[in-house]
Amino acid sequence: MSSVESTWRDACRVLVLAQAGRLQRRRAASPSHSAALSAGVGIDVDPSKVDAINQGRSYISDIPSDRLTPLTINHYPFTINHSPASALTATTDYSILSHCDVVIICVPTPLNKTRDPDVRFLIAAGESVARYIHPGMLVVLESTTYPGTTEELLLPMLEAGIRGQRSEVRGQRSEDGGAEGERAEVGVDFFLAFSPERIDPGRTDWTVENTPKVVGGVTPACLEVATALYQQAVDRVVPVSSPAAAEMTKLLENTFRAVNIALVNEVAIMCDKLGINVWEVVDAAATKPYGFMKFTPGPGVGGQCAASSSAGLHPAGSALPVVEAEDAPIERLWYWLQCPLHPVGRRYQQ
Repeated sequence: MSSVESTWRDACRVLVLAQAGRLQRRRAASPSHSAALSAGVGIDVDPSKVDAINQGRSYISDIPSDRLTPLTINHYPFTINHSPASALTATTDYSILSHCDVVIICVPTPLNKTRDPDVRFLIAAGESVARYIHPGMLVVLESTTYPGTTEELLLPMLEAGIRGQRSEVRGQRSEDGGAEGERAEVGVDFFLAFSPERIDPGRTDWTVENTPKVVGGVTPACLEVATALYQQAVDRVVPVSSPAAAEMTKLLENTFRAVNIALVNEVAIMCDKLGINVWEVVDAAATKPYGFMKFTPGPGVGGQCAASSSAGLHPAGSALPVVEAEDAPIERLWYWLQCPLHPVGRRYQQ
């Protein structure tokens, strides 16, 4: 084991931001992994969610409160340096970041009116982290986003944060202390990685713990540190060459799901025209043991983060025609479902 990895096998303080932070809370609430993580703190801008966590009440449907309560009750008010290793709390105060060794950013990345990624929440989170970043901190982005976000958007903020802290320190020292022109070096001064969240709420066969976790670091050292962290919480970590590769992996997963749901929606409408039971067709096709994966018709794209996939490709200038066309079958199915006699749907299809 390298010195870098062994350092991060020790206690880690984990910061959680926003809705995909259910992944981290589930890990903390897992009987098999709760002992692996040290005291953790979550930051959210919604005071009601912060209060719920601190009172041991889960607002995530697939994380029961009885698993969360033992981690929070009797540990509040929370003192990060003196709380039990299993303690978990939440706050709206970003200054707690000064005491965090690990920051996991999980914020929404919705689409704007032009169906481009809206990264306002990500920028706000990045600026807050940069304000309190310290040497040796590991920052991991988990939000679904376009390839290049981690290195092009988040990395400059964190580098500026480290440089700003150094400038403040130099200002407090004598004129001859500290060299001018110091630069922040990722992989040395701090660590940065991207690891897309993989959550299918309500499933019991594939959970956070046994679903492989893809991780891409900005440098080999960043990858090593991030891998060491996630190995404490999941059964298998899948390292890739860069954050961009990990970001693209997530978009491919989401796009695959959305495109196939769009396809089966078209088949459902066609089956209705022909008087064929689409469910019988799908079930029969699913008996093929290779070259087919079962998808069922429905008025959605397969999850809230899947909707970001189409637009997520645009900033890279590589939107795929099949991806741009995937929304039409979803919209047609909405008309089809809302009108049992299908007059609007049939007119829309003509």
